[in-house]
Amino acid sequence: MRKGLALLVLLVIVGLALVLVVTSRPELNETRDATETAWSPLIAPLDARYAALAVLADQTTDALQATEQDTVDSEGMKVARQRWTEATDTGDAKKMVAAANELEARVGQLRAVLNASVRLGQTPAVAEARTAFDQTAVPTELVAAYNEAVRKYQRTRESTARRLVAQVFGYGPIPTFEPSLAT
Repeated sequence: MRKGLALLVLLVIVGLALVLVVTSRPELNETRDATETAWSPLIAPLDARYAALAVLADQTTDALQATEQDTVDSEGMKVARQRWTEATDTGDAKKMVAAANELEARVGQLRAVLNASVRLGQTPAVAEARTAFDQTAVPTELVAAYNEAVRKYQRTRESTARRLVAQVFGYGPIPTFEPSLAT
């Protein structure tokens, strides 16, 4: 009798686990896929933005080297830009977001250097490159849509009922996109 009851309890537990997996995975997949769908429209504007950023970084580096100053991490900028290119080549949205966030942090650093130097702002090539870069703002509605999709996925992934399924089946966190603020 005890063995039969233990077997019945075990079967109920396994059945509940299977129901949880079968009901959770479609929603986890749907919300994860929604983040990738929301990210796709950001790729082209970000490609243009980071191409303009490369020009601005090069012009700034050239202007600084002409006066034997070097306050821009030009090598770090090139490495970050390469990560973006590699991520877009793979089509992996999570890698693209990580690379974009790294580049956006570098945008903030570059802006700080530019804002701290009146001479750089008066250098024609730098001023022209900065104007071109400033015109490449990322559409805020696209960023908001992507970040909301990520938040929805995170809520789904972290809900009490789905947390274990998400961990077991590799539904890891997805980063939000944090573009630098224009200054």
